[in-house]
Formats: sequence, structure tokens, C-alpha cells
Amino acid sequence: MTLSPEDARVIDEVYTSLSEPDLDRFVACFTADGELHDLPDMPGERVYKGHEGLRQWAESRLELADAWEWRLEEILADEGGTVVSRAHVEIQGHGSGLTVEMDVFHVAVLRDGHIAKVMGFSRRDEAFEAAGLS
Repeated sequence: MTLSPEDARVIDEVYTSLSEPDLDRFVACFTADGELHDLPDMPGERVYKGHEGLRQWAESRLELADAWEWRLEEILADEGGTVVSRAHVEIQGHGSGLTVEMDVFHVAVLRDGHIAKVMGFSRRDEAFEAAGLS
């Protein structure tokens, strides 16, 4: 399992750009037709498509937070352009001061040095199953 330097850069960049937050850099990590799938257990789960949809996802989440930090913890698998990673996110709720921390597992499908599709999961086994690696 060895990510190409280009793929490693885009995986790291997507988390860094979210933490800053720099939504232009975040959106630039994706192909023009890129997709982001919400966690399947999230109420109102949906799929965000294209750069406009990706920006909408980030903006809607940022409205709920005074601050957030995304940190790539590890690459768990890299199989033919499909990467499974574990990230840690800390979110300080808007106006509440409460901080929520959790690990999120992502399956990213890469194309030409960009993310074509990313799916989030609360559990590692769900991510591996979605990636076809269970």
C-alpha cells in the first residue's frame, strides 16, 4: 500500500483545507463532478455533487460550529485508486461552547490527482465494506 505523492497530497489537503477553513482549496481537491456522501446514519443523509454542492456541504456544517479541526490520522488501505482513511474531527458547537470529538472513516475514490467521490462512515468495518475490501 503506497499512495502516489499526488494522491497523498490531495488526501492531506482536503483535511487541512477544511480545518483552516479554506473552502476554495477544499473544493479544488475534487473533480468537477465530485461527490460527497453524508454518513449513512446521519439524519437527512444526502449526496452533494459538483463543486457547488461540495461548498454547500461545508458551509452548512460550518454554520453549526464556532470552530472545527479535521486531522488525518491514518491511511488504512489503498487499492487501485480507492483509499480508506481514518480522520479525527473536533467540533465546537455554535454558541454552546461544547466540543464534540469523533473519528470518521472515509472511502475516497481518486481520479487524476483529485477526489471523484468520498463517502463517510462512523465505523471502520462499514468503510471497508463500502470500498469492497471487507
